[in-house]
Amino acid sequence: MATLRDLFPDGKRTSDSGESQPGVDHQRSVAHKLGALLGDRRGDLEVTHRASDRHALSALVADAVRRPAEVAGTAAKSAGGSRARRRVDLLNVAVAGLAAVAVATTAVVGAVQAATASPADDALQALAADEKTIASAEATLADARQQIAGDVAEADARAEALRAALPPVATAPNPADIPPGETEVPDAAGRIDIIDPAALEKVSASIDTYRGELAGIALPPLPEPYEHSTVDDDSLVDVGAAIDRAQQHLADVDRLTAELRETRAQLRDHEAAFAAQLGVFAGSFRTAAEKVIAEHPDATSKYKDAVTTAVGAVAAADLRTDSGRQTLAQYRDAVFALVGSQVYANRVREEQRQREERERAESEQEQRPSVPGGRPSPTQPPPEEPKPTEPEPSQSPTGPGDGGGTGAEGASR
Repeated sequence: MATLRDLFPDGKRTSDSGESQPGVDHQRSVAHKLGALLGDRRGDLEVTHRASDRHALSALVADAVRRPAEVAGTAAKSAGGSRARRRVDLLNVAVAGLAAVAVATTAVVGAVQAATASPADDALQALAADEKTIASAEATLADARQQIAGDVAEADARAEALRAALPPVATAPNPADIPPGETEVPDAAGRIDIIDPAALEKVSASIDTYRGELAGIALPPLPEPYEHSTVDDDSLVDVGAAIDRAQQHLADVDRLTAELRETRAQLRDHEAAFAAQLGVFAGSFRTAAEKVIAEHPDATSKYKDAVTTAVGAVAAADLRTDSGRQTLAQYRDAVFALVGSQVYANRVREEQRQREERERAESEQEQRPSVPGGRPSPTQPPPEEPKPTEPEPSQSPTGPGDGGGTGAEGASR
């Protein structure tokens, strides 16, 4: 192996300026010896020199430095100008931090409660909710049952009142049997029909049937009041049994509520059917009114108009109400006044006929020859009959079987 001493046997050389420099021959000798020592490296130097082109490397570095600046400038131009830098909102950061802390705290508390809660606690909460629902459902059920019972009683009372109001308005005293100038109806006075007898019989049967249907409505009894359960709060078995009992009570309340709904629907069906029958009955008054007006052509027109008005009120009224029943009495008074007006016209006509007969008899008597002695036969004037008076519309028919006419009299006034 060659050493440095072998490479430089002569030591340093000094140039003319005082510096030591090796000679040319010596340099070639050294190069030759280095080649022998290390081998010929010129081929490697050429490859290394070509792969490490300084100019290409410099171009790449310059391009890498220039490209980001160009990209940034292009983006700024496309956005329409320079873009402001985002500022950090310290308040939003603080709120977000507090929210994160709150969520984490809630999660921790919930996890702790879930870990420490007893299954019986959840069951107790369910039981308390059921018992609260039971209290509200029982109150609602009791109110509904009481309301339906009141509706049934009220419907029956109205039907009973209508049934009692029909006989007094069904007929009226015959004005022809009331002496002229008299206001009291004689006991022997006859009656005239105000309501068609067939229609009266039919509606009376309908009322009786309706009241029977109302009496047949049975309301379900209320359940026994629910009593609060005393259970062991730590015993899931006891709490579960109490929940089962509460659920059963709720089921009973629901069943009774459904029955009450059916009962209410049944009541409404009965009321609708009865109202339709009363509508047919009220409609029959118009035919009766037309008939009574036609049968009494000499009555004053104001009495005829009164009958027409009264029959319209009957047809539009709900006969189950007090005001509806009052229209029946008003119609009766109008018909009574109409017939009374016809009776007055008949009496005036009869009085005129009798007066004409008297005048004719007197005329015939004057034309007869005198009795012996030269004195004419004495003639006596016939007794004067009471002048008929037309009944006033404010007068209400009263008499046997009328049941009074106070209500109708007040209405006609």
